[in-house]
Amino acid sequence: MQTPFRAEFFSHSLELVAWAQIENAPAAFDYLTLDATTVTTNKALDAVSPLDLCRVVSADGTRFSGVVSASTVTDAGTSVTVKPLLALLDVTCVFDRTRLQTATLEQFLAEILTDLYAGGDALQNLAGFNAVTTSETPEAKLNLKDNVHSLYDILTSALKKYGVVVSMDFDPAAKTVTATIGKAEDRGWIIEADLPGCADVSVDFSDGLDGTNKLTLVDKNDETQRVTYYLHPDGSVDTSGENRITPVRFAFEYIDDEDFATAAAERADDALKPAEYDNLIEMTVLHTNRVVRWREHAIGEPVTVLYRGAQYKSVFTGWTESERAATLTFGAVRLELTKKLMLERRRNT
Repeated sequence: MQTPFRAEFFSHSLELVAWAQIENAPAAFDYLTLDATTVTTNKALDAVSPLDLCRVVSADGTRFSGVVSASTVTDAGTSVTVKPLLALLDVTCVFDRTRLQTATLEQFLAEILTDLYAGGDALQNLAGFNAVTTSETPEAKLNLKDNVHSLYDILTSALKKYGVVVSMDFDPAAKTVTATIGKAEDRGWIIEADLPGCADVSVDFSDGLDGTNKLTLVDKNDETQRVTYYLHPDGSVDTSGENRITPVRFAFEYIDDEDFATAAAERADDALKPAEYDNLIEMTVLHTNRVVRWREHAIGEPVTVLYRGAQYKSVFTGWTESERAATLTFGAVRLELTKKLMLERRRNT
């Protein structure tokens, strides 16, 4: 017998606008791409509108918090497309990029979110919005070229370079929406993927920027001024040509910035330094598996996967659940074309 679920829909002021019993809870989450899921009911939910907040609850508590992206009402009932609540952050934003020189990465993100959802536009704000930081990452470098950028591209960069993640939830009773910003606790999570109960294991590594290990930056305002950076075997990046990675894979780029030296150093660090989680590991875990207790772990939590005699370090970034198993996704690389295009769109915003 299927577990009954209740879908509840709220305005941005967290007033209940509709509810219905449904048979299917959202069964997937991807921190990078924020894929949508659909819930259906035979009830006509005429009051539900895009950007309403949604939560799906069962007898054992809240299963999913999201935001409505579309709603279709027919004679047979209602179909509601819901994205994770983090989709509220898939927007462009404005900020002072020099703030990263004095603030921690977590503070920088909290200030952006607070300005967006607890700022001067009452109709844009979320009820009782609060951004809470749980860790401190000073001197972060995100290679922000200007003060307007895709917010979610910044968030994915924060994950890939520093392991900082954002989670969001809301409390209708308390009339609050909370964004929590910080590094997930490293609890030494180890998965032995060769053991029974794990199947369809795949491991893929991205080489980042086509594997470039030598980058020459040219000042667009004075092309006689240029600097070359190199990637070294220990992962460091500098202008020393000693002890370099070979074979040489080189690239040239313009820098259009008044402070050429600083901008070039930030671009080189961003382009050449391997991101810790530039990989994709996927595996299917049966619900009968009592060893991989994935529900006890948080998105953004580091993990070590042991597979075929090798050891891979990654980070928990998504899951898809079916009746018999769950497919777990680790790492910050995506291979599906639609997901790759989505990530590219954000980078170019």
